[in-house]
This record gives sequence, structure tokens and C-alpha cells, in this order.
Amino acid sequence: MRKIGLYAFAIILSLGFICWIIISCEMPESYISAPIHSIITIVLALFVSYYLVQKNTDKRKRYELAERLIEQAKNKVTDVLSLLHNNELTKKNYLLPKRAISNKLDICERITVKENYKVKLNQCKEKIKNFETFIEDGTTKNDLDKYIRDNKQEAIKIFEDIEHYCDEIIVGLWTDL
Repeated sequence: MRKIGLYAFAIILSLGFICWIIISCEMPESYISAPIHSIITIVLALFVSYYLVQKNTDKRKRYELAERLIEQAKNKVTDVLSLLHNNELTKKNYLLPKRAISNKLDICERITVKENYKVKLNQCKEKIKNFETFIEDGTTKNDLDKYIRDNKQEAIKIFEDIEHYCDEIIVGLWTDL
């Protein structure tokens, strides 16, 4: 409501200023020959176009932020995948990226309200929970590092799915914009 009042004040002030210039100007009449309704129309068109552009800019900034966060989460997933492929994934170097990925997805969930976006985010979170279950199964076997190496393909599949969902989320952000 306050924004509308500010916009209305800006319009009234602009129109008043234009009217004052027209009335107080001592130029020849042929120099400026625009009827007042044309001037008002131009001012209103400028105001409406500015408002619409600003509104879309805010929406675009939100989507760019979400895209950047998803891209960062995807980079973490890629790091974990490279560790898995090189048989270097241990509990130590898994926990921090997993937490970073989960945090970035949680922030992204709060940024936008698109339904298809939230569905993909939930699917991605579900895959992270699947990997947590996978890790818990390995923890019960005492040697987690050996368990991860022995079941490497299952872990790789889970993280490739997470990476795929990240790609789908990014594409979904920019569709129907």
C-alpha cells in the first residue's frame, strides 16, 4: 500500500512539474505545441512501463539467485562423484558437501513458489535421504569406507540422479517465465 502511495505521489508531482513548466514557459507557442492530454499519456505510459519492468526484474533476480544456488549444489555433487569414481570418498569428505547441498536446496525452496520447481526439489531431497540411508547401512557394518568402495555403483547412481534433478530444476526455473 505504501508503494502505491509513493507511486501516486510521484505521478502527481511529475504532472504538477510538467504543468508548471508549460504555464510558466515564455517560449513561442510554435516551439512546444503538445496538448496536455498527450503529455499526461506519455507520463502515464512511462510510469506503467517502468513499474512492469521493475516487477519482472525482481522476479528475474530471484530466479538467478535460485539458479546460482542450484549450480553450487550441483558442483558439490560433481565433487562427490569425482571422489566416488576415484575411490576417495570417506565419511569426512562426504558430510560437509552433503550438508552444503541440503542447505542450498532448503534456501531454494523458500525463494520461489513454482509448483514443478518444488516437486523437483523434493525429489532431489529424497535422493539425498536415500544416500543417507545408504551411509547408515554402511555405518552398521563398522567399516564405512570399505562399504562405500564395495557399493560404489549404487552411490554413483544416487548422486547422478541428484545431478540430473539439479539440471531439471535449472531448466524448470526459466520455463514459463
